Amino acid sequence: MPPATALNQLLAGTGLTIDFMTADAAMLVPIAAVRHERVQQHAAGYYGHVQATLKRAICASEQPRLQAQRIAIGFWIGTSAVVTRVELLGTTGDTAIDASFRGLVQRLSFEQAPPAGFKQPVVVLITPDLLAQCGEVVAQPVGAGR
Repeated sequence: MPPATALNQLLAGTGLTIDFMTADAAMLVPIAAVRHERVQQHAAGYYGHVQATLKRAICASEQPRLQAQRIAIGFWIGTSAVVTRVELLGTTGDTAIDASFRGLVQRLSFEQAPPAGFKQPVVVLITPDLLAQCGEVVAQPVGAGR
């Protein structure tokens, strides 16, 4: 039988698994550590999706004044992939613009719910420098169908 199959049979029930470093070198690692690493990688990809979605929404906003502001915002994404709560962590100094940011983030919808291990709230700092890129093509994550 192939070496990987034999090793997996030997390790069954031990709580260990194989992490192949190269084609002919392997390391034994706890199964929980492998799962944790996969969860973290998946969560990291989701953070990118959140950032790209937020940037597209702001860039598409019919309120160009939003693009010249700096504000920190915290928000939570529910299991239905929509924002369930928004907290402004500062102010632009203009209550109308603050309300516009809050409303824009509250209306965000994502293609999928947050994965396991995704830390919330999502905290973002929106800056004029970041938003100066609105004229550029915003890359969509692989699999994004919008």
